[in-house]
Amino acid sequence: MTERLPDASASELGDVIDEVTSGVESFVGRRLARQVYRETLSGRGRLRLRLSALPVETGTVSVTVAGEVEADWRLEDPALGWLYLADGWGGEVGEVVATYTAGYLVPGVAADWTAEEAVAVGAWRRPTPPAALLAEATTAGQAGTVEPVWPAVVGETVVDGGAVWTMRAAVELPAWLRRVAAVLVEGAYTGDPGVVGQSGAGFSERYEGGGSDLPSWAERALFRLPQGAAEAFS
Repeated sequence: MTERLPDASASELGDVIDEVTSGVESFVGRRLARQVYRETLSGRGRLRLRLSALPVETGTVSVTVAGEVEADWRLEDPALGWLYLADGWGGEVGEVVATYTAGYLVPGVAADWTAEEAVAVGAWRRPTPPAALLAEATTAGQAGTVEPVWPAVVGETVVDGGAVWTMRAAVELPAWLRRVAAVLVEGAYTGDPGVVGQSGAGFSERYEGGGSDLPSWAERALFRLPQGAAEAFS
């Protein structure tokens, strides 16, 4: 993309990316970047409650009911956000409060491990070989000369030279969504005549930015989800 946009300043591209991000988030109905949420729900005896921000990160959820800690629930499916409680969720409207981390690590946040690099708190690394968990630096320092043996349990730590990594069930932004976003950014910035679609009435349209609506060609791309991904946006 950098070759196609030689005159783009960092601020210009940043504005376009922000506009496109707003449009994609509006279309899928939720924020995409990983962050902490505090959500108020209504139990009323149901066995399952669904968290609205997805995917939910395993090991980050805490729940209170009427101000009291509830610990007997389980997260049935992190991708769909179902919290199951065998005895049923008590509490009236607004009495079930869940605090949790959800969303994706955006591109550029996680990287492959590199020997003897300076590691800052909050850095992310992908284990080699690829694993279900990612590693977040919780103590700064210089990495060792040999890649550590990465734990396979959420919350466990490993020493790497002078740095310490903590294993997280974080998820990177899926490749299919990165591709859609890249096309949207390029189309919004360059006005490429080839990046157009047709509305239901047959009129051509283009994404101009400054709003939350996406053009129909982008919506069609988002609807062509990998198997199982559609349910995550329902």
